[in-house]
Amino acid sequence: TLMANFSAAGENLAVLRYDGIDRPGESANANINSRRGYEMIGYRIDQGYTDLEATMHWIKNNDIFNADKTVLISFSMSALDARRLQAASKAPQADYWISVMGISSAQGALRNILGGLDVIASHRMGLPIGTMGMLGQLIDMDQMAADMTRLGYATSADARETMSKIKSPVTWLFGAYDKWIIPDEINDIMSIKSPGEREIIKIPTAHNLRTSNDAIKTFQMLSDAILRRLRRKELPSVSPDRTELLDLLTRERERVMENEELDARRYWKGYLIGESEEEEGYDFYRKLTDFKEFLDDEVSLLNPEPGESIADLGCGTGLVSEAILSSLAVNGTDLRGTRFTAVDLIDEALVKAEKKYQKLCTSYPELKVVKDSWISMDLEPDALAGLRNIVKQPEDIPAVITDLRERIKGLQSETIHRLESIPKTMMSDILKGNRIGIEMQKELDSNTSAGDSLVLTDLNRAARFILGDIDEEDLKPNRRRGSGRLSSNRLVQVRSSDLLLAAMNLGDWSREGKPSLDDSSFDVICGSLFLSYLFVPGEAVKEFFRMLKPDGRLLISTMKPDSDISGIFTRYIQEQSSMDTGSDLKERKEDNLREARSMLNEAAALFTLEEDGWFRFFDEHELITMMRNAGFTNIRVTESLGKPAQALIITGRKKKV
Repeated sequence: TLMANFSAAGENLAVLRYDGIDRPGESANANINSRRGYEMIGYRIDQGYTDLEATMHWIKNNDIFNADKTVLISFSMSALDARRLQAASKAPQADYWISVMGISSAQGALRNILGGLDVIASHRMGLPIGTMGMLGQLIDMDQMAADMTRLGYATSADARETMSKIKSPVTWLFGAYDKWIIPDEINDIMSIKSPGEREIIKIPTAHNLRTSNDAIKTFQMLSDAILRRLRRKELPSVSPDRTELLDLLTRERERVMENEELDARRYWKGYLIGESEEEEGYDFYRKLTDFKEFLDDEVSLLNPEPGESIADLGCGTGLVSEAILSSLAVNGTDLRGTRFTAVDLIDEALVKAEKKYQKLCTSYPELKVVKDSWISMDLEPDALAGLRNIVKQPEDIPAVITDLRERIKGLQSETIHRLESIPKTMMSDILKGNRIGIEMQKELDSNTSAGDSLVLTDLNRAARFILGDIDEEDLKPNRRRGSGRLSSNRLVQVRSSDLLLAAMNLGDWSREGKPSLDDSSFDVICGSLFLSYLFVPGEAVKEFFRMLKPDGRLLISTMKPDSDISGIFTRYIQEQSSMDTGSDLKERKEDNLREARSMLNEAAALFTLEEDGWFRFFDEHELITMMRNAGFTNIRVTESLGKPAQALIITGRKKKV
C-alpha cells in the first residue's frame, strides 16, 4: 500500500522490514532448533532495541540507496524500542515516527494481555512469576519485567519522561476496539510538552492489521500522513492491486514455511484437549459469553429439524454438536429417524464430544433415539485433488499450471510463475498425463532449470498415476516389481507415496482419492471454524456439496482476516474480576483466570500460524466465491462472535434435482 501510494505521488520509496534476533520468524536464533512457541525463551528486551539501532545505522550507511528522509513505523510492543531510539542523544534517529497500535507502557499492556496479572508490580515486590505463555510464546516473565524496568519501558511515568525528549514529529494510531492498549495513557504521553509535533489518530479496528481491508485503509492513511508531513503533498489515496497483494502475501508465507513442518495431529490435540489433564482445552470457550452467542447464531442459521441427517464436520470437542443436539431436544419433538454424525481428526476430541452427547441424553431421554456416529477422519482433501480436476477436464480445455496454485503442497508461487513461460500446449500435455517423450524432455531441459524440470516430471508422473498409465520405473526402487507398464491388478496396490518424486510431496493416497463420506447422505452439514485449517478449502466445500442431499443446507464459519479476540477474552476477565471474592469463589475465580490466560495463549499461537501461512482466514468475497464454485445457491453471510464481529458465518443450499 505504501509503495502504490508513493508511486502515484511520483515519490521514490524504499521499505525495509526485518526480523528481530531470538524472535519468531526467520530471525537469527540462539537455539535454531527451538520448537514453535519456544523461540523467545532466550530473548532479552535489550535485543529488540539493538536490532532497531543496527537497522537504522545500515539505512544511514548503505550502498543500495541514499535516503534524504527516514520514517520509522513501529507496531505494538516495538513502540517501546522506537520511543527509546527517538529520544536517544547519539542514536541514528528517524525524521518521523509513526506508532501503529503502539504500546505506551509495558505495565498496563501486559496487565491487559495477561488477564490482570501485573508482572511489573510483582517484580518490584520481589514476587517471582517464572516462565509462562504469552501470545503464543513461552517467556521468562521475571527476566522480562526486570529488563522492562531497567530500560525505562515499564510505566507511564517512564513513557512521559522519554516522550518529552523526542524532537521528531510523532503520529500515534490506535484502534477503538484494541483491548491491549490504554487510550488514556496514550493521550497523556502524547500531550507532554516536547520539541516535536504530536498527532493521535483513532481508527475503528482492533489490534491486528495485516491483510484485511481495514489494514489497507490504515496504510493508505499512513501514506497520506507521510506525504503530507515530509513532502507537503495532499493526494487521493490509492489501493494496491488486490491480486498482486495476495500473490506477494502467498510468496512471503511460502518462504516462511519452506523449512518448517507442522505436525497437525500433535498441534490440534494440544489445542483441543490441552497440554495437561488440568487444562480444559477448547471447552474453555463455552464459558465466553460472545462464543455462546456465536453458537446460538450458528444453530439458528442451521435450523436443524427432527428426522434430518445432520453432520458436524471438524467437530472438535463437540461444542457445536452439543448446541445442535440441545436445540433438537428442547423442543420436545419426536426425534425418531434423526441421524447425527460428528467427524474429527483427533480421537481424544471425539471422545469428549461423544461424552457431551451422552450427558445430554440423561437430561433429554428423547435424544437416545437419535442414530449417532462419531468418526475419526482427516477431512483434508487429498493432495491429488487439484491435479485430478485437471485430468478430468475435456480434451478441448487446455490445462494451465496456475490451476494448481495453492492446490499442491510444495508447489510454490515462484515456481508457478517461472513455469508460465512453458508453451501452453506442452504444459497442457504434461498436466493431463500425456507421456513426456525424448523431444519434449530436451525442450524442457533447454527452457527450464533442473529443479523446475523435476517439478514438471513429478506432476506428469502424478497425472499418469491418476489415469492408471504408469510403469514400474515410475515407482521408488524398493516398490518396483520388474519393469514395464503396471497391470490393472498391480495398480490397485500402488499409492501416491510409492511414486518416484524428486521435488513434490503428494502424501499417501490411492488413485481414486481418499475414502470419504457417501454422496447425498446429509440434509445438513456444519463446518464451524474449520475451513481455515485445510490446505485446499475450496475442494472441501465441493466435497460438502457432494455429501449433501438435493436441497441440503451447508453452514461454514471462519474468523475474519486480521480478527482479534482480545475483546472476547477481556469481557470474560472483566466478568470474573467483578465476581464476589468470598472464600468459596476466590479459588474458582483464580482457576478461571489462569485457564483464560492459557487459552488466550493457545489462541494467539493459532493466529501466529495463520499469519505465517499455515492457516488462512477468509473474507466475505472469498467465502462466497468458494460456495458458488461448488454449486451452492441462496448464499447468505452473517457476522458474529463479539462486537465488533470477529467471525463470518456463511450458509447455502444445494439445488433440488
